[in-house]
Amino acid sequence: MDFSQEDGEEEEGRYVDEWGVPLPRWKPLYPEKRNLHDTFSSAAKAAFEELATFRDPFVETLADVWPTLFPDLRAVPGRFEDGYLILYVRSAPMLFSLKPKLSGIKKRLAALPDAPKKFEVRLEINTRAKK
Repeated sequence: MDFSQEDGEEEEGRYVDEWGVPLPRWKPLYPEKRNLHDTFSSAAKAAFEELATFRDPFVETLADVWPTLFPDLRAVPGRFEDGYLILYVRSAPMLFSLKPKLSGIKKRLAALPDAPKKFEVRLEINTRAKK
């Protein structure tokens, strides 16, 4: 078998079976997830959940700067999907108290350098939010 391909394709060519069908690549657990499990099944479940979780770079950077942008706001960035930035709040009363502030939140977030061109901000009740 001749592997005289380009540099980037050479790496890909090594992960095929004898019929040329690409083999699935595995993804290791992140270091902070290692040694947290007593059984293989709990480690496998955590690994599959990690694979299924989509991480958006905008939300990741937003989570880092959120305390400096909105120190008193009782919501946290949750996820970004289909053009909506979902902010997590702890309870329904908090959700209704933050609804009038959504336009101001959106204006401040749109001014960030890596913000998407078009997005909306929504609130969702989730226990991961601040008290």
